[in-house]
Amino acid sequence: MNCVYLGVSCYRWRQRAIQRDIDRCLKNAKLLKLTRIKFETEIFSQQYNDMNELPYIDTPTDFQQELKRVALLRKNGKLKERRLYRLTKEERKIIHAKTGGKCHVCGQEVSVDKFEADHVKSYSSGGTSVTDNFLPACRTCNNYRWHYLPDEFKWILKLGVWARTEIAKETEIGKQMVSVFVGREKIREARRRNPRISAG
Repeated sequence: MNCVYLGVSCYRWRQRAIQRDIDRCLKNAKLLKLTRIKFETEIFSQQYNDMNELPYIDTPTDFQQELKRVALLRKNGKLKERRLYRLTKEERKIIHAKTGGKCHVCGQEVSVDKFEADHVKSYSSGGTSVTDNFLPACRTCNNYRWHYLPDEFKWILKLGVWARTEIAKETEIGKQMVSVFVGREKIREARRRNPRISAG
């Protein structure tokens, strides 16, 4: 009986020791100003970040969880202060010249007086509104790049390329995506103050 009790006690002691180690690691992470989810992400990222690649995910559930994970990281790091800045003409010229007058996302030509200044590190995640943190962007790219984290933006690009391929091949899922997308575009356009005429 005593031997059994001693065995149980040792097991419980070991479990408490393991829990203390985990708690100490988490406490150290907090001291480094890392939230628990960021701490887990740092460990997770080491497995695939040598080439800045996205992780390989082979189940729909895991994929949905990955998208939720990176979205939560963005949400937790978002600042709520209003952005208060206005670029001078000289600052706009400096930013415009960085990419030779092209949108830094898609490469389209943008004029010096019409381009939108896109934060390299988003304002909502602590980026500053100085010329070094701006690149020129067209309106569409600036609107849709939003303040996504790098992994989120790469998933969006990967999904977009796949969706475009399915649409171009006129697969069943491609046809469904076209139908839903065009329907949403009609709704979005109707909300504009001056709705445009379809280019089709």
